Amino acid sequence: MKKFNSIIIASFGLVLLIAAHGLVAWGGIKLSGKIGGWLPWTAGGALMAFGLYHVIRQIRGKGHGHSHVFGGHAYSPGEVERGPHDGFLVNLGHGFVEIAIFETDVPPRFRLFPYDEHKQARSVPRNTIVKIVTVRPDDTRQTFDFHPKGEYLESATEIPKPHEFKAIVQVSHGSHTHTHEVHFSDHDQAHHAPGTPKHTSTGNVIHGAMRYDLQIWLLTLGRERIFREKVLRLAHLEPGESVLDVGCGTGTLLIAAKRHVGPTGTAYGIDASPEMIARASKKAKKAGVEVDFKNGVAETLPFPDAQFDAVLTTIMLHHLPPKARQQCASEIRRILKPGGRVLAVDFGGTAREKKSLLPRFHRHGHVNLRDIIAVLNEAGLNSVESGAVGISDLQFVLAAAPMLPVVTAIATNASPKP
Repeated sequence: MKKFNSIIIASFGLVLLIAAHGLVAWGGIKLSGKIGGWLPWTAGGALMAFGLYHVIRQIRGKGHGHSHVFGGHAYSPGEVERGPHDGFLVNLGHGFVEIAIFETDVPPRFRLFPYDEHKQARSVPRNTIVKIVTVRPDDTRQTFDFHPKGEYLESATEIPKPHEFKAIVQVSHGSHTHTHEVHFSDHDQAHHAPGTPKHTSTGNVIHGAMRYDLQIWLLTLGRERIFREKVLRLAHLEPGESVLDVGCGTGTLLIAAKRHVGPTGTAYGIDASPEMIARASKKAKKAGVEVDFKNGVAETLPFPDAQFDAVLTTIMLHHLPPKARQQCASEIRRILKPGGRVLAVDFGGTAREKKSLLPRFHRHGHVNLRDIIAVLNEAGLNSVESGAVGISDLQFVLAAAPMLPVVTAIATNASPKP
């Protein structure tokens, strides 16, 4: 009977899923009818294809057990937490496991720490088999088996560097298997004391570079060039300036920004996804533009103090939980020159206030404009200008770092006392 009920529930969920994607396709067609022209029809068709792609993925599924992906797919900020050992805390449904990389006076290895439903440390469960398969950007795979080491499980083999890969974690007990994905990337060495675990951003990390480009194209209805120019005009870039794009994605905006700052200016991009950085580097090489892309996270920017005149962050902050946004804002303040500026662009308003179709389809959420201004102000960045970008429901905040105080020396011609 329980199995029969489960089938009914699963079937009902599948019907709702197909209906939801059908609604997305219908919305694309309606949008085409309103705007007119061939371009919206193309966008509507792309939405239909994208929706069909997700339906097929859901129908095909991941096999038996449960599958949870952290990084490439949507989740609310509270679903991924840091554990006491600064690893990823993953919910197994009947408890948690913390996944971390440790190299304290030993070669780097995975360590898994089990917790109960209340996130209290517990002993390693008996008859539990754990396996991790790492998948690197070049599709190289390595399997890690685990052995109990007192209160945690440790991988039997070392983790080769660099630590940039997708880790597919399989936890089996009896006939039940949980499958999770966690994305790791190396950080700049100067910002990490030896022996501390390495990890990715605590926010959403998108690893589908081509899918990301498609989403941006759909968001702008094929007007990505217009979108880029609007953003760069808001940033007030000048020739000879140094600019950084935090969460640069596949680099299209930064390549355009480099043309604004010219040959005497410099352009840097940073993203937590190795796949994004790889695609961005290819774009820059093809465009013949000198841009420096780095793999890193917004919470710990691998740049010295007061290096940049301008920092850009577009459609990125909503991927970060509140604490990570504060860390990102503080890091931006640190690397900005006195009087330097930051331009933050993101989906604004509440879910009910959203009028465009794609931000709902994007699924990663939004950030209230007032919240962006507040977090920048807390970091010492004063809001100069804010408002609507003019595309979808995107909003912007332009904030500036304070100037250095001016000290004026006043000379006096007072006669010396006798």
